[in-house]
Amino acid sequence: FFLIISAAFLNNSFAQDANYWTHQFGSRSTLLGGAVVGSVLDLSGTYYNPGGLSLIDDPDVLLAAKVFEYPNYYLTAPFESARRLNSSRLGPAPSIVATMFSFGWLGNHRLALSYFTRYDVKLGLSNVEIISGDGSPLPSNGDHLITNFQLSERLNDPWFGITWSYKYHQRVGVGVTQYLSFRSHRAQIRTNTEVITSENEIYLALNSKEYDYNSYGLLWKLGITFDFMGFTFGLTATTPSLRIYGNGSIGVNHTAIGPDLDGDGNLDTDVIADYQKDLKSKYMNPLSVGLGTTVKIQQTLIYLSAEWFNGIPPYNVMEGELFVSQISGDTLENRLTHELAEVLNIGIGIQHSLNENISLNASFTTDFSARISGSETNLSLASWDIYHIMLGTTFRVKKSEFTLGLGYAYGNDTFAIDLPYSERSLINNLDPELNDVKFSYQNVKFVFGFTI
Repeated sequence: FFLIISAAFLNNSFAQDANYWTHQFGSRSTLLGGAVVGSVLDLSGTYYNPGGLSLIDDPDVLLAAKVFEYPNYYLTAPFESARRLNSSRLGPAPSIVATMFSFGWLGNHRLALSYFTRYDVKLGLSNVEIISGDGSPLPSNGDHLITNFQLSERLNDPWFGITWSYKYHQRVGVGVTQYLSFRSHRAQIRTNTEVITSENEIYLALNSKEYDYNSYGLLWKLGITFDFMGFTFGLTATTPSLRIYGNGSIGVNHTAIGPDLDGDGNLDTDVIADYQKDLKSKYMNPLSVGLGTTVKIQQTLIYLSAEWFNGIPPYNVMEGELFVSQISGDTLENRLTHELAEVLNIGIGIQHSLNENISLNASFTTDFSARISGSETNLSLASWDIYHIMLGTTFRVKKSEFTLGLGYAYGNDTFAIDLPYSERSLINNLDPELNDVKFSYQNVKFVFGFTI
């Protein structure tokens, strides 16, 4: 199992940036699962649809929309003796802070500032395993397997936005938000694997991979909102990102030692080590188009939204110079690559008003992964589709509005890993079916927000 996941992570990163609807922003928008592209709610519209800001009669200052989350990542092998690995943490989810300027001289124009974290991933997995005897995955009695697996990853992508919104008509608003993105991403994985056979032969595989880069870029979100009696409609478009600056470093180290890894009767060794820094880096955000509507039926509002994200062809996030393997003399490349498929997410939210001060909310949204199955790019491994369920309430106390909610998100995935030859030979009877690694993702959210 540890050989399998070593190969998986050494060739891929784990970042959950292939899912676009993982996080929602704003108190009421979070309860509605972010299905508010066609709605006029609050200052979270700077992100969901800047065209609606000019239609808000009494703008709030969005002081807090705090979401606490408890994400869990699980990795499971298909044989019983393998220990399930998991990573979990309790902490705040990405949130938004926004304020709007409504000076008299602006007329039908409004300006707003916003700040939120688009992605925030903190992941750590580690395990030490010592197996002796005739137990899976060991081939024979008397063999010993010692493994040490460590993975750490940190992804942070805050966005700062300036929004202009204009009331083109009494019921029509247009707007645009310019975002400045500050993406920072680093990851490191180390695996040590030793096998001591009953004949006292020793097989050793040491692997490590690490990268650290930042990428700054500009992108724009355009929106238009139509607000009619009991019905709203919105349309948005987000441009691909424009690179401003980025640099980083990338390194790899692979060592394998064994009495006879290739079957020629000789002691075999393999060493590949390379580290390069001050490399040019860039990260590309895709073009996306969203549309949504809100329909009022008596005391109930139904929110519907959909957003399409364009695919991104293969490109290099970082590309180092070619280097020569220390033992074989082969010329190799050291680079970090990325590629994404197009994705369509949909969501539905329901808000039922008990009275003018209290409402109940529920939502369901999809969050499909844009990772391409079988892709040879190595930035993102997260290929699970996630489904979000949220329940909550909103109530007013004088001029303040409070939000309470509880949510649950889940997703699963299974993928096969092809081991490098040197790792596969460490356990010569490894069943190919044991290459299937199961991922599962669960996240519990608690929402508390207020506006004044």
